[in-house]
Amino acid sequence: MAVVPIVLEFSRVAKDSSLSLTLLTAGAAWSLGEDVGDGSMGFSYNALTLGEMRQSCISSVELTDSVLTIRTSANAATDSFTFALFLDVSSEVEAVQGYCTLNMDARVVCHLGYGVPSEWRSGIFSAIVPPIPVDYRRIRLNIQGPLMGAPVSIELMTESSEPGAASWSFAAEGSVDSGFRVRAIDGTPLCIQTLSISERKIKVGIGTTQKNASDLLIDMYLRRVDKSSAEKDDGSAMRKLQRILLRADRGACAAVIAQVGAQRPQYLTTAYKCFYF
Repeated sequence: MAVVPIVLEFSRVAKDSSLSLTLLTAGAAWSLGEDVGDGSMGFSYNALTLGEMRQSCISSVELTDSVLTIRTSANAATDSFTFALFLDVSSEVEAVQGYCTLNMDARVVCHLGYGVPSEWRSGIFSAIVPPIPVDYRRIRLNIQGPLMGAPVSIELMTESSEPGAASWSFAAEGSVDSGFRVRAIDGTPLCIQTLSISERKIKVGIGTTQKNASDLLIDMYLRRVDKSSAEKDDGSAMRKLQRILLRADRGACAAVIAQVGAQRPQYLTTAYKCFYF
């Protein structure tokens, strides 16, 4: 069995309603993941909006092997949210199918593993199960409350005790996913004036036409660069890079939040924060 991370972005959900996603594919099951000691979250709610101080619109969640059921609150203050969890899939499963029970206007954007995002509405859904690249991890950067004219930079490092190195990447080897995306969370035009990306640094220059800018979401990849395919002189396999470090010079923006794979999202500050690869 392979454990594949999945992020579900719900929007336009109705208050006081029941939403469900039912799997019909043999060899596929909803999962809270494995306890592998790498900081992975078995289940997280609104991981991409960590900094928002708003009341949850969820009153209950039930999870079985085949069914994810969500009940929304009668006094919900929002109609959108995200869930991050996992799918357990057998090695022979190449795609999963099922059906959604949603209100008429609701939709779910599904990010399954390292595949192309797909949009689900009420009715039958399907998604390809792509292979997970060994030496790549998806990262999501949420830049909240940026101020016009204030640049934001995110830097990547590795510990001196770790083998090899890591770099930003626009694509994962063997993946069909669009490796790099930038969007405003509220759907408004991008407020970016300049954007530069090197192996270790992302720098975003915010425009200067107005005082406040929309929150930004950046999706891309981290690549592990080492000699893991080689062998030591004694014939034993070399140890792979296990940890990376991230920091942010966020200028005057409210917050920068990073989520690597399905790990716990963390606020980035000028001090390096550790993430598992």
